[in-house]
Amino acid sequence: MVSPYLYIYLGGALITGIAAGYAWHRRHARGGVALALLLALSMVSMAVAALIVMAPDVESKLGWEKLNVATSLPLSLLALIFVLQFTGRTAALKPPILGMLSLPIVISIALAWTNEYHGLFWRSVTVNVHGALMLEP
Repeated sequence: MVSPYLYIYLGGALITGIAAGYAWHRRHARGGVALALLLALSMVSMAVAALIVMAPDVESKLGWEKLNVATSLPLSLLALIFVLQFTGRTAALKPPILGMLSLPIVISIALAWTNEYHGLFWRSVTVNVHGALMLEP
């Protein structure tokens, strides 16, 4: 049985992919490259979420979830970069500031990928009746 969530994720990925292509076409506008990257990474994150729903067992769902964490956590930083570029406030986009802002993202991704050793990212993993992965923080 195919979960209805699969169609939602795939539809969202398709629409976001089309928007990413349009943004890439307009990449020379202020903030265009950041917006294209934001939309492309959003598309990848939705496609990975669809793979989580389709995965047959908990172990493979968890593997896809780790990839989903790595693709979804940087979205907020990309959104901030887009907003700052679009509004012309590029002075805040200095490498030390971007490094400090990306530090929690990198730490969270590392915690998710090494969760088996410490259990700090999620404690229990189950699957509901629709095939969605349920993670207990």
